Amino acid sequence: MQHHGCALRARLRLSGGSVQHFGTRAMEASLAGASRADAWLRERGVEFSTVEQEQATAKCRDSAAERGVSLRQIIKSMIYARRVPADSQGEDHLEYLHCMLPGHLHVDETKLQALAGGPCRLIESDELIRVTGAVVGAVHPFVPGVSKRLLDKRVQSIAAGGGQVSFNTGDMRVGVLIGYSDLILALAGQAVVVDLAIAEPGEEYEELAQELGVSVSSARFLMETSFTEAYYRECLSHVASPSPQPSELAQGLVASHQRSELAEALVEWLRSLVRFAAQAGADAQGVSPLWLVRLACKNDATKYAREEALKAYLASGQVLDLKKNFFLPLKKK
Repeated sequence: MQHHGCALRARLRLSGGSVQHFGTRAMEASLAGASRADAWLRERGVEFSTVEQEQATAKCRDSAAERGVSLRQIIKSMIYARRVPADSQGEDHLEYLHCMLPGHLHVDETKLQALAGGPCRLIESDELIRVTGAVVGAVHPFVPGVSKRLLDKRVQSIAAGGGQVSFNTGDMRVGVLIGYSDLILALAGQAVVVDLAIAEPGEEYEELAQELGVSVSSARFLMETSFTEAYYRECLSHVASPSPQPSELAQGLVASHQRSELAEALVEWLRSLVRFAAQAGADAQGVSPLWLVRLACKNDATKYAREEALKAYLASGQVLDLKKNFFLPLKKK
């Protein structure tokens, strides 16, 4: 299956298994025929940044590696066609559906058919160029020629907590990094957020586990429990610090756990947060991620004492001053 937004570099696989090779001039000419994503974004005053890659990338996974992001942050673009029956005023015509989804997932064609109202087919490379002006691998979210744009709902959760998503500009050597809200602004109401994607069994969890350095079971917890993935990423942001001086928080965590255990330790505290909040009928998201990280760092107190502090926070809103070991009525986040 071709992925129009991240495909084989310097060649297009055509129907019947043949391969059409493009020289440099032919590829540059094809790319020039497509509207550039960076130009589109600048015209609309949307905030974004670009990454100049050392090489044009062959696949979504390679694009992620070149741009220093996870595969899940890559927006894969795939163009499908649906034949719309003639009405009393005309003939049959084709409707082109631009499907956008995280790079580690696949279009669920059963879902797509239900959304489109009829059978759909992934268009071939020659039709793609004719419709959008872009070669396979150079399709970005703003290419012209499509009838509808469908954005998978999982893109938002992946970019939660200040994260970014990425796609190419129409040039497979230049990547865009952009926040979810800015992407939605740039789409200017043209995209509908839908449930479009599917993963092979366990595939989605494995990608997140690899990205975060946690077990597959921990990744599953983060993905399937409401709010936890974004919350966990914010916890990690408090641990991270500019090189070469580690932050006080990072030093505390390293003192409490081996580096290989840091990610799992934070997941375990998040599990406790969710469990204790459910028991208390409290809002787990009311607990500041920074406070939870400090709790995990406090290696001069037993785990039991720290758990009791967390329960007290959830029950009364009183926050344990982790430096002085007493409770203060601090405002929750």
